[in-house]
Amino acid sequence: MAFGVAGILFGLILGFITAFQMYAPHVRGGPPRAADPLPGVQEELTGDSLMEKIQDRIEHLKQHVIEDPTRIDPLMELGDIYFQAFKFEDAAGYFRMALKATPRDLELRTAVGEYFLRMELTDEVRDLFHESVVIDPDHWQSWLALGLAAFALDHDRKAAEDAFAQVDRIRPGLPQLQEIRKKMAEMEESAGEGA
Repeated sequence: MAFGVAGILFGLILGFITAFQMYAPHVRGGPPRAADPLPGVQEELTGDSLMEKIQDRIEHLKQHVIEDPTRIDPLMELGDIYFQAFKFEDAAGYFRMALKATPRDLELRTAVGEYFLRMELTDEVRDLFHESVVIDPDHWQSWLALGLAAFALDHDRKAAEDAFAQVDRIRPGLPQLQEIRKKMAEMEESAGEGA
């Protein structure tokens, strides 16, 4: 139950992060917020026709990966398709390939971190965000994600606040950070009442 609540908090708050990212479709910005079985597939498709379209799209994307395994978009879209189908092992494989192709892309790392969290790959989430702040110590989104991971996964408020202090250093007075702190305090208060 604790992970479920923490995971929900982490997912909601990462929405703040992805809202600031300059990447296009939900595939690069993390897991989709609304039910969208496949970007670009018409909603009126149902049953076999939908499955055929999805399978055709998967084959098309896999061909792109074969032709150029460093192209991020097909890798992320494949990961997203498998994620939505609850084939987490396959999804994680494509996300790892995307990270390997561009390991210094911080927005990509944030998006993949959100997917990994939802797949409960907690050790990979921690490592991903720790590495991100090493890559760019001034990337406030990475510090925010690291703080959220510390709070959500480890229930470590001090580590979270240490990371948030870096966000304050880079983006003083960020309103989203104040909202996050408020939600964290509410969660701690709620957890204290339930004990």
